[in-house]
Amino acid sequence: MKTFINGKYFWLSTLFTHATILTLLYIKFGFNFTNEAGKYINIAQELSFQNVSSAMQDRWFYSTFIFFLAACFKLGVSLPVVIFIQYLFCLAGYYCFYKLIQSQNLFSETYARITMFLTLNCPIILFWQLSLFSESFFISLSLICIYLVFTYQNNKQIAIAILFCVLLLFCRPMGILCIIGLHYVWLNNKNFNRAALISIGGYLVFFIIIVFFLPLHYEDAAVPIVQGSVIWGFPAYPEIFLPNGRYTLAEIYSVLVQQKGHGIILELFFKKCISFFTLTRWYYSSPHNIINALYYLFIGGSVCALFSSFRRKSENRIMINFITMIIISNTVLVGLFCNEWSERYIVPLFPFFILLSVFSAQKIRERFRL
Repeated sequence: MKTFINGKYFWLSTLFTHATILTLLYIKFGFNFTNEAGKYINIAQELSFQNVSSAMQDRWFYSTFIFFLAACFKLGVSLPVVIFIQYLFCLAGYYCFYKLIQSQNLFSETYARITMFLTLNCPIILFWQLSLFSESFFISLSLICIYLVFTYQNNKQIAIAILFCVLLLFCRPMGILCIIGLHYVWLNNKNFNRAALISIGGYLVFFIIIVFFLPLHYEDAAVPIVQGSVIWGFPAYPEIFLPNGRYTLAEIYSVLVQQKGHGIILELFFKKCISFFTLTRWYYSSPHNIINALYYLFIGGSVCALFSSFRRKSENRIMINFITMIIISNTVLVGLFCNEWSERYIVPLFPFFILLSVFSAQKIRERFRL
């Protein structure tokens, strides 16, 4: 098996499997241009008929993806071709992920290839490559940014990394979490360990202010939170009424506490955090749930890898700390707001879950000499 993995036919078989899974997903679901994707498409098309500020309104933290769509439409590209261009960008992201793994010496070339096989053939990730939701674009941009920050060697590469980080910041609101982690990485690479810790503290204060005291982007975002929805669209307290308007999270929590007491905030927070890692849903089909359930192995493997690395002070401390920060911050953010009806909020973390799981598998194999 090791000979095959390191052989010349490995990548051919990996890409064949990748293409097969994508084809099966397309046959089953087709392309997705509706719901959230439809909103992005409409805004991108509106940019051709009105000024930018009017079309974008409160969507600036999605502007990188929207401007990408607008550029495609300006060139007269059809929606399926936009999907294909997005897919090519995904391949660039996967390549950067592979080079990142090699550069960090996390494990041998054999395990690096196994990681890429699992990432390239993960249905949970591939499903979103057939839609114009921002998930696929965001994952690709994240992987490219992380690679650039971890591997820069001169000022030109730093400038390129900063440019991609800015694009990531305005791709999705979650981008700010990745930027915070990457700033930590950059300071550590410069041996500014104390500065890294101080900056993280400052970011946390800034993050709390933004999350709790700035009005939410969407007017309809307040209702699911105040009604105790763990998953968007499934309110626990539909009787709680909130007039239309833009509210801060602090104001929403205040209404919820008045109605249900202080304990409900902590209860809902933990339920949402658990929901974030729950890949099976009662409204999915049985085959869908079975496939998703297999990926609990990767989440479990990630926990083992993180625990082992912190206990033994791994030489890959910066990479491990970065991944830990990204996982925790995304989980907390979902816990404060609410989870989406699909598993798409957790999808950007799956390359890291797969990486950590393979890392854990290698350590187990070495420990027991399997």
